[in-house]
Amino acid sequence: LLPGRYLPLAAVNRAMPRTASSRKKAAAAAAADPDPEEYSDSEGAEDVSMMFSQQMPEMSQVLPQPKDREKQNLDSLDPHVREKLLTTLSRLLLFKALAGETIDKTKVFKEACSDLTDSLTKKVNTAAFEEAKKRLKDVFGFELAMIPENQVQNLSKTYQNRYYVLNKVQEDGTHSKIMHSVHTSSSVEKGLLMLVLALCYCRGETRQGHRWIDEATLYRLLNSIDENIPEEPLAHSSGGKKGTGRSRTANASSVADDEDDDESGPYGTPDVDTAIERFLHLDYLIKEKVMPVGAAASDAGQIQYAMGPRSHLEVGRKQVICFCAEILGEEPDPTMLAELEESEDDGEGDGEEDDEEEDE
Repeated sequence: LLPGRYLPLAAVNRAMPRTASSRKKAAAAAAADPDPEEYSDSEGAEDVSMMFSQQMPEMSQVLPQPKDREKQNLDSLDPHVREKLLTTLSRLLLFKALAGETIDKTKVFKEACSDLTDSLTKKVNTAAFEEAKKRLKDVFGFELAMIPENQVQNLSKTYQNRYYVLNKVQEDGTHSKIMHSVHTSSSVEKGLLMLVLALCYCRGETRQGHRWIDEATLYRLLNSIDENIPEEPLAHSSGGKKGTGRSRTANASSVADDEDDDESGPYGTPDVDTAIERFLHLDYLIKEKVMPVGAAASDAGQIQYAMGPRSHLEVGRKQVICFCAEILGEEPDPTMLAELEESEDDGEGDGEEDDEEEDE
């Protein structure tokens, strides 16, 4: 996906799922200029476009640096073996970047050297990653990142060895559009992601360093924005198994209103069930099951969502706060900004860790 600051956020407003009536409310609430060239319907009516400010996302912790011994081990490899290792590793990182997948350092390295086992008798993984990282940046403008320092204590060990690829090219979004094949459905998905992040962060309850929103509340709020989005999670509705998102596609993916909108257009309603599962898979969201106090063992518990590590790195909490304020035509909440600044200060550190625990 690589959304947030790396694509013009003007596209987010156009991608926001809403019906004709809610679009009119948004137009009345936001002072913005129409964009007749790209977003005029067949009758010549003009939709409203908004421009959003671009805020810096949160910084990655410092990546582990290779020790001198590892660098020497890598340099001492046969030139053909060394080049094959670095080329294969760089390609794997690039393919995973374009697919939006998370990167497990140990697993990716093992995959890259699967047919070089006999040639790699000494530890070179961190040194090889460093070289592949440089190639990725020099050729494509992508950078490897790890979870922000201020989130290390708030996330499980599952995320500690994960890497994410960020598009750091500073431009108007053209590079991102070319690299990531931006089209209507992905724009709608990015708009939904920003909306979900906004609801999580600005309506969620603080716990364990995150702002959590329960699943039922999230769906209810999404439904209040677009009535074509189901009011309840799929597990609580009459059809289908949670995660499939298919049994109610007919109701959740079309926009039925008096203007007869095209569901494939920029205002089409997305399949929220499937999208949330995708956001979880890509680490844009994290979820947790909370059991009420005194609940029976058979109780299913309450699913809650919060911003995931990728959202912190690609979008950032400050962007979410400013996004909400600009949607409402207000100034960003100074209390929330102060709270954010305090949490970032608390999480500052050199981020350097010993990499001895990595598998060879």
